[in-house]
Amino acid sequence: MGCGVSYWDRKDPKVAPWGPYWLRWAAAQSFVEGIDPSWAAVGQWIGSGGRGDVAAYTAPFWGEKKIPRWLRYGAASYVERYMKNPEAAEGADPWTLRTFAFGELKKEGGLRKLEDVFSFQPDATDIAGSSRLYHEAGLLVSYLLDGSSGDKELADQHRAFQVALKSGAKAEAVAAAKSLQATLIKHEGEIRKYAGL
Repeated sequence: MGCGVSYWDRKDPKVAPWGPYWLRWAAAQSFVEGIDPSWAAVGQWIGSGGRGDVAAYTAPFWGEKKIPRWLRYGAASYVERYMKNPEAAEGADPWTLRTFAFGELKKEGGLRKLEDVFSFQPDATDIAGSSRLYHEAGLLVSYLLDGSSGDKELADQHRAFQVALKSGAKAEAVAAAKSLQATLIKHEGEIRKYAGL
């Protein structure tokens, strides 16, 4: 149905600490689906009574999207592990989540070519590589929101994408997303420096 889903068992000491991260991820997925839904594909699925081959609905579902997959999952990754820590004590460093994320990304192999992140090809047989891909997409969103202060060109491209998305026209949103990606590629060195990679 397009809703984000999360698991959080507070009684299990192995997974309980990860609950807030997973919850933020699921909430972000729900939010992005709310602003960029795939009504036709979901309608077909509901019309079928939820039966049949799910794979038959995958391509139509993604085909309706205006927001590129890297940005959709990058937003979820951002709120999971790059945003300002909502639980930081007063006077404490509010960026502990981001610091942790930068360190984990460095351990995982750093940031691959941005073109590879933008093509966003997760692979269920490569969990580690796919996890890294999600984190790389989150880094790009983090740079866009928190690391590029004062960069007028990037801010203008980001704003143009938001306007195009709000217009409702898929072609405009896709074109604006490609322009945003091209601008991010020009800032690859700054992105790596921002993350200490």
